[in-house]
Amino acid sequence: MLACTVLARPAAEQAPQADIFALLRTVDEGAAKQAWPGFRLSDWPLAVFDGTRTPLVRHPAPPPEFKPLDGRPGVFVAAGRHPAIAGDPVVDLAGTKTVTIVATPEFNREHVLAECAEEMFHVFWAQRPRNFRPNEMARYAYPMKDVRNRQRVLAENEALARALEAPAAAQAASWAATMLEVRRERQARLTPDDRAFETAMEMMEGIANAVARTIAGLKPSETARRLRLQMQRAAEELRWRYYDSGAAICLLLDRLAAPPPARDWKSRIDAEPGQTTTVALLAEVVTRAAARPAAFTAAELAGFERRAAAAIADLSARQAELREDLRSRAGVRVVVDVAPGRDPLRVTRFDPLNLFVLDGGEVVHPRYLVRT
Repeated sequence: MLACTVLARPAAEQAPQADIFALLRTVDEGAAKQAWPGFRLSDWPLAVFDGTRTPLVRHPAPPPEFKPLDGRPGVFVAAGRHPAIAGDPVVDLAGTKTVTIVATPEFNREHVLAECAEEMFHVFWAQRPRNFRPNEMARYAYPMKDVRNRQRVLAENEALARALEAPAAAQAASWAATMLEVRRERQARLTPDDRAFETAMEMMEGIANAVARTIAGLKPSETARRLRLQMQRAAEELRWRYYDSGAAICLLLDRLAAPPPARDWKSRIDAEPGQTTTVALLAEVVTRAAARPAAFTAAELAGFERRAAAAIADLSARQAELREDLRSRAGVRVVVDVAPGRDPLRVTRFDPLNLFVLDGGEVVHPRYLVRT
C-alpha cells in the first residue's frame, strides 16, 4: 500500500465541524464511487489529525501509541498530532504505508476528500510500468512570454469552461471542437518538448483531478470556475493550468464518449499506457459527432489578447526587479562559468514549483529570499 498527505484548505463559508468522523464517513462514501477502473480509496489505511488527536482506520497493525476507541470498532486514536503526520506524501506507519490528512475543525469536507483522492490516485497511477511523466525542466524553456500562445491558452480555457457548462451535449461538443481547433493552431508553433510537457501534465494531473472531483461529488461547473480563475494567474504559473484543462477534458469524455457497453475511454487509456491521450480521445468523439466549432466574438478574442499582454508585461517587470535585487546584494557571490563547447550544467534535485526563470537563461529560487 502507498500513501499521501493532504493539508485541508479552510473554508470560511462552511461552519466548523467538530466531528472528525464526518470526514471519515465522507471518505468511506467516496470509496464506493468507481471513478477509475481498479482504483479504490478503501485500499489505503488513513490517519487524520483533527487539531487535538489522530484517529487511525484500516491499519492492519497499529503502533502501540494508537489505542482502540471505545464504541468505534476498527478505529484507533493517538493523542495530539502523531509524528508521522509531517507533510511527507508517503508515510510508513509501523510497516504499512498510510494516508495522512491534516484537517482542522474548519475543513471543507468536499475539498479534503478531493485532495486526498487526487494524491491517492497519483500513487496508484505511478505504479504503472508505462505512463506519461512530465519533464519539469521543459517548463523553464516554455514560451511564457509569447503573447499569441497565451492568448490562445486563455481561449482554450474559456472554450472548455463553456463546454462543461453547456446544457446540451451538442453544444458541449461544439465548444470542445473550438478548444481542439485553437489547440491545433497554437501547438503548431510550439517545440516538441513544449507539446510533450503539456500532454504529460494533462495526463498526469488532469486525470487525477478528474477522478478526485468525481469521487468528491464536485460538479463540472466547479472545474469551469477554476478554468476561469486560471486566467488570472501570473504568466509563469502555467503549470497549474493543466490540472483544470486536463480535468475538463476527462469530464467531457465522461459526458460525450460512447456509453457502456461500448469500450470505455478509461479502459482505452489503461490498455495503451503512455500512448493514447485524453485529447486524442476527445478529438475522436468530436469527429464522430460531426460537431462544428463554436466561435468567439471579436471582442472576446481582443479581451484574451489584452489579458495575455498584461500578464506578460507583469512577468517582465517582476523578472527585471528580482534580477536587479539579486545583483545589487552585498556579500559573498559564487559564479560558475561553463567552458565554451562544454555541456551546460543541469539542475537536479530541485523544487520545481518554486524556481523562477529570468531572461537570458538565468534561474532563481526566490522562495526564501528576504529583502534587507
